[in-house]
Order: sequence, then structure tokens, then C-alpha cells
Amino acid sequence: MSTLKLSAAALCIAVSLPASGFAADIKFPTKAPALVAVHNWNGFYAGVNAGYGWGTSKTDYPGVEPTLFIPGQTFGAIPRSNSPRNAGFIGGVQAGYNWQFNSAIAGLEADFAYTGMRGTATYAATVFPAPLLTTTQENKLNWFATVRPRVGMLLTPDFLGYVTGGVAIGGAKAATTVDIAPPGSCPLTNGFCSTGSASKTLVGWTAGLGAEMALAAHWTAKAEYLYYDLGNVSYQVISTATFGNGGTESIHADAKFKGHIVRVGLNYSFN
Repeated sequence: MSTLKLSAAALCIAVSLPASGFAADIKFPTKAPALVAVHNWNGFYAGVNAGYGWGTSKTDYPGVEPTLFIPGQTFGAIPRSNSPRNAGFIGGVQAGYNWQFNSAIAGLEADFAYTGMRGTATYAATVFPAPLLTTTQENKLNWFATVRPRVGMLLTPDFLGYVTGGVAIGGAKAATTVDIAPPGSCPLTNGFCSTGSASKTLVGWTAGLGAEMALAAHWTAKAEYLYYDLGNVSYQVISTATFGNGGTESIHADAKFKGHIVRVGLNYSFN
């Protein structure tokens, strides 16, 4: 009987040894680690941007010299307005600071850009007894800057949608020429022939929206749309005639600068 018990015990030990070794080799599934955002939105950042801007910079001409220009406008020889379509490249730099509150982001951004946004419009007409007159308007926006709060939400840990608005500043230039065809042939005795221009730093407002995506630990890419209204550049278009009222104010010009900007950018975060 004792021999039978010893044999049974030996069999149990023999069976348990390989089973325990097999159990040690079994890999049980574990819980996957939680996904962690690759970007910390808090803190200071800086970057570059490039895009395209466009807008119609309508210029009004209320006549103020009664001898020639009010009759000239009344009968259509000189327009009451000209509307160049300003368009061109825009590119520059930006810097800002973000504060993160869970999935909400608040920040302040400033940017400065060179712009090639410019346009020319020409109006030509003749009304007896006036000769054929050509009124040319050229408007330019040489540089553009903004200071804007941004407020947005993280749609995912690494994707931000935001709205923005604030102060817009721009370096604008407007020029007007009233000429007889062909251009440049105005005689000094023709009181209609006039020229005038002005350059001014304008301060207005801007508003828009955008999206920004984290690319790596410190890098983000963004796309943005802005509407801007910088106000007006006003100046006098002076007759070049050397007789009579030549040299006095002839036309008042009022050029409006407003339009749209779309651009993309790349930011580096210093958090």
C-alpha cells in the first residue's frame, strides 16, 4: 500500500514539472498605454508664414475745383471712382503665447509681413468739348501687421481650431493720374491734366479663423484666413497746368484699403 502511494506521488511531481515550465512561457495580454499628445500647447512660439491676399481698393473722386472738374465729372469725362483689384503674395513672421485650459486654448499673436498686393485701374472717356482723358489709379499695400487674441478648442489633443481678431496695421500707397491719350502727352496748358499721391501707415481691424496641427514635439503647422479693413488714404490730385487755376486743388481722392488674406505657417514652440 505504501509502495502504491509513493508511485502516485512521483507521478504527480513528474506531471507538474513540465506544466509549470509551460506556464512560465505563456504571454498574457496587458492593457495598452494611454495615447499621449505629442505637443504641449502652453508657452511661447514663433514661426514663418506665406500666402496670398486680394481685395478691391475702391477710390472715390469728389471734385473740388469747380472750373473744370465738377463739369468734367458731371458729363462723364472723369470718373467718380476707380476700383483697382489689389492682389499678390504675402509672407512674413509671427510670434505668440498660448495658455491651455484642458481642451481650451487662449493666446495672443503678433505678425509682420511683406506684401506684393497692388492693383491698377484705368478709366478713359471723352465728352465734347473735353479731349479724351485717361484717369489711372494705382494702389499698393507694401506691408501688413496684426496684433490679435486667439481663442480655440482642441478637437483632438494635437489639432486646434480657433477664431481670432484684433488690430491691423498696413503701409499703403495710392496714386492718381489724369492724362490725355497717349499717356504722358499732357500739355502744360491743359487744366484737366493732374497728378497726386500719398503714402500712409493705416490702422484698422482684422478678424478670421484658422486651424493648427502638431507635427512633432515642438512643431506645428497652421492655415489661416483673415479679413481686414485698414481705412482710407486721402490726398489731393493737383492740376499740372501753368495757367489760371493750375496748381490749386483739383480732385480729392479717397482710396479705401480692405480685403482678404489666406496663408499657411510653421511654428516652433519653446515650451
